[in-house]
Formats: sequence, structure tokens, C-alpha cells
Amino acid sequence: MMLIACDGLPFQTPKPTVTPSPTLPLFDREAETYQIYRQEIQGWCSTGGPIAVDPELPSHSASPPSYEYLDKDFHLNDIPAEFERETYDDYVRDASIEPFVLNQDYDFGLPIQYMSSTEFRRLVDKAGGDESFNRANPDYCGYVELSRIGFNNTGTQALLFFGGHTTDKYCLETYYLLQKIDDSWSTVAESLQAIC
Repeated sequence: MMLIACDGLPFQTPKPTVTPSPTLPLFDREAETYQIYRQEIQGWCSTGGPIAVDPELPSHSASPPSYEYLDKDFHLNDIPAEFERETYDDYVRDASIEPFVLNQDYDFGLPIQYMSSTEFRRLVDKAGGDESFNRANPDYCGYVELSRIGFNNTGTQALLFFGGHTTDKYCLETYYLLQKIDDSWSTVAESLQAIC
């Protein structure tokens, strides 16, 4: 049986209109990750000398603070930014993920010695301080530990844990909130966790 419309033509059921859902722009997580690591390592070692870096980057720092704590504690720089929850959620994703291992062939723009945090602490603990590391590596800028980076869905915001020791006995542990502006990353906020 065929239905006939009033105008004498066969009746056709209107097709539903489908509204396409917006697609998020894709970003190259690995390329952005290395761009940030390079920037932070060079920032720590402004002399361009060699630096020791832990090649194994954990999913996140040992016990990351809560989103609410970081959101309140971030000290904003000149660039206003809102700490996006999805950036934090990506940062603290499954802690059981194997550590991200740095590509030792990547050019960080300065000489790198790969040294695990265990090796660094063993060297430091032998003499009771950073002096043993400094004596063994007198021309080094220091030692750096990084975490895996958390990104928002569009790859325009990043969260990174950074731990650094200099050869002049300064060290810090901090979280950096970075924003991608005009194809480069800028630190927009910092949450200092420890300083010595």
C-alpha cells in the first residue's frame, strides 16, 4: 500500500537532519611534549652547558596535589589563564602507566647526560649533599627531573611537574601551567612545592 499526499505524489517521510558534532582539532602530543621539555631544560640551564636529566618520566609526581589545591595555589604570571580541569585529569591519568622514557636521540639544544633519580640521589647522599654531584660534574648546570605532561583536549594548555638542582646548591620543585600562544609555550602560572 502506498500513501499518496494531497498533491497526488507519493508521500515521503522527511529525513532527519543530522547536526555534526564539533570535532576537536588534533594535536601532536609527542611533538608538543618535546617542545615543552626542551624549553624547560634550556630555561634551567641558561649557560648552554651540559645538564643531567632523568630519562624516565613518571605519569605524574609521586603524590600530586588535588585540582582544587593547584587551582587556588597557582601564582599567575602576566598572561591570564584559567586552569582547565581536563588538563589536570590528563596529568593524573592512570598512575600505573609505565614511565615515559625520553628519546635519547632528541636534540635538546645542549649536551645531556641521562642519569636516573636513583643514581643522582646515590651520588648526592654519598657526600651528604649536592657537593658530590658538583665535584663529579663541575661544568654542569645541574640536574633536572620532569613528569609526563598533562594536556587539555585541544593541546593548548599543559601541566608539568619540574624538579631542578643547580650546581650552586639551589633546588626547587614546582608545577608549571603552560599555555600555547602563537605556536610557542608560555608559563602562565606556577605552584612552588619546595625550595632549598
